Amino acid sequence: MDYIFTDQASPPKGHYSQAVRHNGILYLSGILGITPEGEPVRGGMLREAEQVLLNLNEILKAGGSNPNQLLRVTLYIGDMDGWPEVNRLYAAYMGEHRCARSVVPVSNLPFGLHIELEATAACAATDG
Repeated sequence: MDYIFTDQASPPKGHYSQAVRHNGILYLSGILGITPEGEPVRGGMLREAEQVLLNLNEILKAGGSNPNQLLRVTLYIGDMDGWPEVNRLYAAYMGEHRCARSVVPVSNLPFGLHIELEATAACAATDG
């Protein structure tokens, strides 16, 4: 089992890893709209979602994976009114790849943010 960390994505704010790689599967922790410098993105859910996808991309890369290897994504949404706009951004990011996905409305998220993404992806099995 390998613990994945990249300084190109938001750093963990607690006792967890950005991702864990085991037997060819990359398990990503919840990703928030927080910059690599540790600052929450402000300006609405779409701006947060842009940062979430940037963070996702960097963590996938650090774990030996990429967006086309995503198996499952769960999005936790604090404001469903903004969902259509975020869904368009997500679709553009994913392109033709259509992994399994769930969207879960929630009442609040850490740091006053409005979106969190967690994912599972296939990757190179380089762990022991």
